[in-house]
Amino acid sequence: MFKTHSISIRCKWGLLMGVALVCSACGPKPDTVPLSDPAVASLGKAGTALIVNNISAHVMVPNVSFNIPAIEAMILQVANPTMTREEMVNATWTKVFENPADYLTTTDVEPVTQTTVARGSGFFVTSDGVLVTNAHVVEASDDDLKKAFATKGLTDNLVDKIRGMLSGLGADDEKLAADWMSNDANAKLAGDAIVAFLAPRVQVTDEKADIGVVDVSGESGTLEKPQLLPAHPLPGGVGSSKDEDVAVLKVDGAGFHTLPLENDAPQVEESVFAVGFPGSSTFSSAFDQKERPESTVTDGKVNAIKALSNNAYAAIQMSATIHPGNSGGPVLDRFGRVVGISTFYVADSDGHEISGNNFALPTSVVKRYLSLAGVTPAESDTTLHYRRSLQLEQTNHFVKARNELEAVLKDRPTDVIAQRDLERVRKEIDDGQDKSYMDYLPTAGGAGLACVLMAFGGVAVVRKRRLTSGAAAASPVVTSARPAPAAGRAYRLLVQGKMVPLIVGATLTTSDLPFLQSSGGEVVATVVRKSSEPGTVGLRNDSADSWEAIKPDGSSQVVSPSEVVQVTPGLRLSFGAAQGVVHG
Repeated sequence: MFKTHSISIRCKWGLLMGVALVCSACGPKPDTVPLSDPAVASLGKAGTALIVNNISAHVMVPNVSFNIPAIEAMILQVANPTMTREEMVNATWTKVFENPADYLTTTDVEPVTQTTVARGSGFFVTSDGVLVTNAHVVEASDDDLKKAFATKGLTDNLVDKIRGMLSGLGADDEKLAADWMSNDANAKLAGDAIVAFLAPRVQVTDEKADIGVVDVSGESGTLEKPQLLPAHPLPGGVGSSKDEDVAVLKVDGAGFHTLPLENDAPQVEESVFAVGFPGSSTFSSAFDQKERPESTVTDGKVNAIKALSNNAYAAIQMSATIHPGNSGGPVLDRFGRVVGISTFYVADSDGHEISGNNFALPTSVVKRYLSLAGVTPAESDTTLHYRRSLQLEQTNHFVKARNELEAVLKDRPTDVIAQRDLERVRKEIDDGQDKSYMDYLPTAGGAGLACVLMAFGGVAVVRKRRLTSGAAAASPVVTSARPAPAAGRAYRLLVQGKMVPLIVGATLTTSDLPFLQSSGGEVVATVVRKSSEPGTVGLRNDSADSWEAIKPDGSSQVVSPSEVVQVTPGLRLSFGAAQGVVHG
């Protein structure tokens, strides 16, 4: 019994050692594998939270009325005998609202308690509920609060409010003014003028913030009635909305989807993805407010890295569109890592975004405030499983992806995002699209077979040694983990669900890799012999695009047009939206 038990333990140890060797050698770190655009979006959506800040305060918003003597004096200057009464009224009100300080006046009212809602975005950086957003999302500036309270209720009642202001001018003038207001451009001019006039005259005291966070992948409620997790800023973790616009918050809970922070600033022309909850497309009455909150993803390029005039930090200028509500949301690279947080954009005089003038605060500032708050960001097990599922889907390993998603749902059974993905993956399996079995085919030096041999080779060695112990001397049998590669050996590339032989002289065309642009003809890659390294081959980039190559040791290489990357088992290639893995 003892001997058998000893053999069993040692055999298991050999097996575990083999598996350990496999795990350490069969792939790069999870967050160094490029993701397809849909996968980046899915990862970003899972880790991005909606932040709702209900602000209450004692507010005194003055009543506004017309300065009739000033308007009458202006009419005398504007009037001329050729103008109709309608033209006169139109010219009058245009001038009034173009110069509100000259023609409007206020009367004080008693202060009342009012509330307003500020919404923004954020993202989790720890599994136990630490998240990052902009400071201005959780601590609205005095000017912003004054404008918000001045605007509150004004949009829907603007016509009635102005009619009340006109009540002393006579029925004919009231009607003509109402006709003038029916023009959308005139209504906007009047509304903006009244807000601009009132905002500096609003008094706000005793403001209080009640911050809530919506975990969109969990029990999130609806847009109309979101289920809020109470949140509070961490001491030391809040910067200034005018300088280092960062806030670190904490909610209670566990197992949240997290997003890792990239160490380096992105490069100009690098692809980026902004995730968040822009108010115009999230809370518009055009959409069903009884639906779950769902973030919006926009993509673009890094246009420039620009230092702010106050030298607080160098902002990331990008073409990925952001709007109010995106503030605090993550900006991701194509590995799903956070390179910045959406903070502000430049608008024209009508408030419309100017293309390419959207700015993100860099992660270097975020990391400083996390450190000040005593927080060490770390990937959650939830995200580790979810990221692996997305990577496996890219190579049609749907059975393995299903297993990773089921691991997520084991700890988070109500995770809606994992549930949706699992439904899609199961359909792919049912449709016969899974390629997981190819990892275990007995191909010449194939990665799957190598893993099996590495695992069970240890068992064979230990078992042989144990069984010959104390018996006639016999040389132990050692099983080789992998045969030495032969010169000119053939490799294969698994891409788009198809296994493509990589032998010298073979070519890949736009039909094999439809996401690449050929620099001539249809060929986008050619297998060549690397003369400097006998017995090895390389894949030459004959396309007009750059690739990303992730080597088995985790290092990466950008393969520019005409450059060659050495082919080796386990090499991962990103051809834009297509992902490929080299098998021996």
